[in-house]
Amino acid sequence: MMRPLIIKIHLIFWGLVLLVLAVSCISAMSDNNPADVFWGYFIRVFFRVFVFYSFYLTLPQNFIGVKKIFVFIVPGLLFLGLITLLFNYFFLNALTYLTGKTFTSEEYKFMYFDLLISNFNYAVLGTLFRAAKEWYIKFTNKALLERQNVSNKLALLRAQVDPHFLFNTLNNINSFIQQDPVMASCSIKKLKSILKYMLAEASSPEVFLEQEIDLINNYIDLQKVRYADPRFIEFNIEGNFTGVAFPPLLFMPFIENAFKHGKKEKECPGIIINISINKDRICFNTVNFISANNNIPSAKGGFGLKNIKQRLDLLFHNNYILDISNSNEKFLVYMEINR
Repeated sequence: MMRPLIIKIHLIFWGLVLLVLAVSCISAMSDNNPADVFWGYFIRVFFRVFVFYSFYLTLPQNFIGVKKIFVFIVPGLLFLGLITLLFNYFFLNALTYLTGKTFTSEEYKFMYFDLLISNFNYAVLGTLFRAAKEWYIKFTNKALLERQNVSNKLALLRAQVDPHFLFNTLNNINSFIQQDPVMASCSIKKLKSILKYMLAEASSPEVFLEQEIDLINNYIDLQKVRYADPRFIEFNIEGNFTGVAFPPLLFMPFIENAFKHGKKEKECPGIIINISINKDRICFNTVNFISANNNIPSAKGGFGLKNIKQRLDLLFHNNYILDISNSNEKFLVYMEINR
């Protein structure tokens, strides 16, 4: 939807440029050789298009920013100076070939600076167009992300009253009340913490990763009581996660799937969850056993796999990897996010 709009804006822009040049060309023909004027303006249009799109297409994503802009100023000016020198040489030689007119060294210098000013203007226009495009994409993504957050919050509210998880947890707590009151109290606190986190923190754009890991630990602790051997669930964390900002609940749908679709009749560990944090990236993966005839399950922890991918695209663009596979009765998820 955005691409047709951008193409339309570019066509309108160049239509106006050609219209202005055509008017200037017609007025100049009355005082000069029409062939000289026509070929001169034709070649200038080519140069302007080349310079405009050299800057528009080659500037990297997210280049907007005081420090980043200064990094591109010097290379940009050097490029303009060199390309204008080449343009000027080919421009005047092309005119000599097409019209038979020769030019002096003074005319070469004059035309060089005249062409340099024109190229500079179109380089600035190309940069501004690219900046406007980046701003529009960022603005659109922000609006989409805000709408997605609202949708996610509604999905989380539904997930919070999911009868399957709540029924099992409350049933376990009920059995602990008489047998192990301390365990019952601890389980109630963990369930309360999970629900509080989902209500208070899950709608925020970012949380600290340690909060997310606390949520996972509480969730795993509540699930462990369903298994005879607590070693069936293995949760590993590597690296320093203190103070790391991270979007909430990106891991939970896959963890929920591991418990929902995981096969209990397997040797320990039957569910493996790994999180690794370093300076450049955050890696997450889960492994759980499934039945041989079981297809790859979709992530249904209140989100859905399609929504997870869309959210990752909006948050990280191309700076992430998500790989989901089903191999040898194992369901594997690998997610890598570049910081």
